[in-house]
Amino acid sequence: MRDDGELVEMTEQPYGTEDLLQKLLADHPKLMDGDQAYSDEPRRFLLVSREMSLSSDKDDSGRWSVDHLFLDQDAIPTIVEVKRSSNTQIRREVVGQMLDYAANAVVYWPVETLRAQFEATRENPEQELAEFLESDTELEEFWQKIKTNLQAGKVRLIFVSDKIPTELRRIVEFLNQQMDPAEVLAVEIKQYVSQDSSSKTLVPRVIGQTVEAQQRKSGTVGESSEKKKAYQAFFQKLIDELREQHDFTKARAGLSQNWYYFASGFAGISYALIFAQGGKARAEVYIDRSDAVSNKELFDTLFAQQSSLSAEFGEELEWERVDNRRFSRVAVSREGSIEDDQQVLEEIAQWAVDRLLKLKKVFGPRLSKAIR
Repeated sequence: MRDDGELVEMTEQPYGTEDLLQKLLADHPKLMDGDQAYSDEPRRFLLVSREMSLSSDKDDSGRWSVDHLFLDQDAIPTIVEVKRSSNTQIRREVVGQMLDYAANAVVYWPVETLRAQFEATRENPEQELAEFLESDTELEEFWQKIKTNLQAGKVRLIFVSDKIPTELRRIVEFLNQQMDPAEVLAVEIKQYVSQDSSSKTLVPRVIGQTVEAQQRKSGTVGESSEKKKAYQAFFQKLIDELREQHDFTKARAGLSQNWYYFASGFAGISYALIFAQGGKARAEVYIDRSDAVSNKELFDTLFAQQSSLSAEFGEELEWERVDNRRFSRVAVSREGSIEDDQQVLEEIAQWAVDRLLKLKKVFGPRLSKAIR
């Protein structure tokens, strides 16, 4: 309706090219309608890059080109694939394509690569990121959360088209209920144009966000919710002590998951505390730089100093080269579960503070020398 009260007839029209729809998304991420999909806590999206290169092998320079990579305010990588409804790939082939992206992104997208790509396409990346976050979240903490989410497979896949076919809608709803912590959605963005082409309206609709899927992923069902609350409370207290009493981290927010990775000051290397399977609490130096070769070389350099490192640390260390994966780690562990009583959890927390500080004291100088 015009200001003078006249109704303007609008008719649905397809997009001329997929590139046009891709550009609209890049310029206007709100078209993915974070308000509609997440009414309690609307998502905001920040574009990292269009046509983001993704490898399927450590020696592959880039097998695929992802249409868009976004981040939301909770540091969840969001992969977007755009297809017009006239493209026959929209029915089934695109599903396999997106699952390929997700499976390889968590392995071959180190956070350093994402950060470098984001910074390369911005005049003032730090200012833009700070404005996007709209909170007191430290920028380094945000990038660290991205790394944590990738390691956990916590990514979001969004199919975008002018019309989502029934076959794809059913697949999206099924996958979104079954995949956890990953999320799968589709967004249908219809285009309506006036007869004289002077006015255009875009109408987005989110598909796949069922009530059951939302509850499953938010941890609001049954026992898992209590566990997540316990993790959040434990790590919040741990982070606060490490920050306020030991200047170990700038992190401020505990997360409702069974691990936390702390920045070490060296790209691709973290100090971490994890509640592992088998009732173990583990403090570790986690090595996951841009490629497996450099990770193994660094691990071997440290392992050559095993005796002196263990002696300085004061107890035996667990050395895990993990030849079939990109990462390596050096750890120390004890008995412990988030389901232990409060007294034991306090003992675990003090043990964790002591071991994390010692890992930094003992390994920090060696890492500095080895990486230099």
